[in-house]
Amino acid sequence: MGLTREVTPLVAFNGPALRVLTVRALDSAGNLIPNFTLQSNYSLRFRYSDAQLAALGLSENELAAFVLQGGAFVQIPATPTLATTTVDPVSKTVIVSTDQVSQFVVGTAQAEPTRFNIYLPIVVRAASE
Repeated sequence: MGLTREVTPLVAFNGPALRVLTVRALDSAGNLIPNFTLQSNYSLRFRYSDAQLAALGLSENELAAFVLQGGAFVQIPATPTLATTTVDPVSKTVIVSTDQVSQFVVGTAQAEPTRFNIYLPIVVRAASE
């Protein structure tokens, strides 16, 4: 296993990211093993401080964990399907239990901005002679 603490997520994350960690499965030569899944869950513990939360304008009750799947970050729910997230305000820790090998982000997702489609009229003019 390879763990890399990242400064920013690999793909766009729509919100402030408190912690970013990439977990990779590597063979004995250090080569990446694609599509690797563990046989049982392991835990990732992300520690934070009140000062770090304040610097990003976050509160503990907004914290969530996200996993990179299919090119986008998906929130890891508190109830399991593939993983679980627990925020422990006493120990200032976010705990993720998962069997996945991917990139993980602890932060707060913001609502997607409203997108508009603008349709312009097509103007057809006779060619000048």
